[in-house]
Amino acid sequence: MKLLKLISIFVLIIFTSCQSELLLDEPEPSLPYLNIDGEIDINNLSAEELQILFLASQRFQLICNEDGLYEISPKNYKELSISENIFCFFQEIVESSNDNCDIRRHNLISRDPIGYGSDCVVWAIANATGMSYYDVFNHVLASTGFVGVTKDNMFSVLGDPRYGGSAMDVNSFSSPEALSTRYVIVYHDPEYMDENTYHAVNGFLQTSNDQFICKDYQNNCSRIVDSDMIKAIYYY
Repeated sequence: MKLLKLISIFVLIIFTSCQSELLLDEPEPSLPYLNIDGEIDINNLSAEELQILFLASQRFQLICNEDGLYEISPKNYKELSISENIFCFFQEIVESSNDNCDIRRHNLISRDPIGYGSDCVVWAIANATGMSYYDVFNHVLASTGFVGVTKDNMFSVLGDPRYGGSAMDVNSFSSPEALSTRYVIVYHDPEYMDENTYHAVNGFLQTSNDQFICKDYQNNCSRIVDSDMIKAIYYY
């Protein structure tokens, strides 16, 4: 009888011990799966889709590899618990940014056949405010006398009250949710730009490591902008 009790206690201890070990080894609950049906168009996103992309962007980091090019880490979309098309959307942005990293081949002001300039600041303000490119261009021409925006009047144009923009504190700026094209980000990349040359783009998302994914309407592409490159942020 004593032997039977000892065997019962021993079995109970083993069972309890194994059960505790299983509990300790139980994996953490998986992240909610994020998905957007169909093709993802950066120029035609609903508020819900934009927020889904923001949540997805918080699950990975954009790192520079040994060649100085951006890449997504980790590279497995299943590990991130996001759909393949969301991952491909960000991968295309990475490739676009890498392909267009040399801003020197894009003039900040270039002529077109009808005499208007293709100007990064004008494009950024137009898409932030909903005004047409040519309305903003003509306002700049009337107020400054210059065809397009120069490096000397760039910040006065961005802060012009007629556009309703307000400067944000770059050092403390952090967005808990998706941005929108109403944010204009001015940056300088010392590796690819001449001194005192700036480029204006529209904000889209702020990533988990404080980089910004931006839409460059002047050059019709997407760009990744590191936070230490940013000189000014305006909200319209």
